Amino acid sequence: MPELIFDESEIPADLAEFFEPVGNPNRPNYLVVNSQPLKEAHFAAFAEKVVEPCLLAGTSEYGCCAACGAPWRRRRKHGAAVATLGWQPGCACAGAEPMPALVLDPFAGSGTVSRVATRLGRRSIGIELSPAYSDIAQRRNSQLGLLL
Repeated sequence: MPELIFDESEIPADLAEFFEPVGNPNRPNYLVVNSQPLKEAHFAAFAEKVVEPCLLAGTSEYGCCAACGAPWRRRRKHGAAVATLGWQPGCACAGAEPMPALVLDPFAGSGTVSRVATRLGRRSIGIELSPAYSDIAQRRNSQLGLLL
């Protein structure tokens, strides 16, 4: 199984079950991502819980400008608690309405990123060289009504 190495301090507590310490005494603070088992023949599918925070952090919840693709920005009130006041365009395009953010996965594999993106209200494009893995991704995502 391929190893993806992360510093232990970067792992949120609710995702700890998907990581395990590497037994190397020279790297005691690093972890290996555990894959999510699939019925299909893909050996290293990411767990959806691992993908989700990446998509939430990297895309706007409100969407992006339909004209130029710039993400809409959250307007916040800072104080004892941070509150969302609303959303504003991240560009100067006049009157452009937001559309769902777009996620690109250039190594789509089993299609986990596309599944999570759709669940979070984002659009996605998955690129996969392996016809076998592409078929797996299409089957998994067809349940969500996606076309790859």
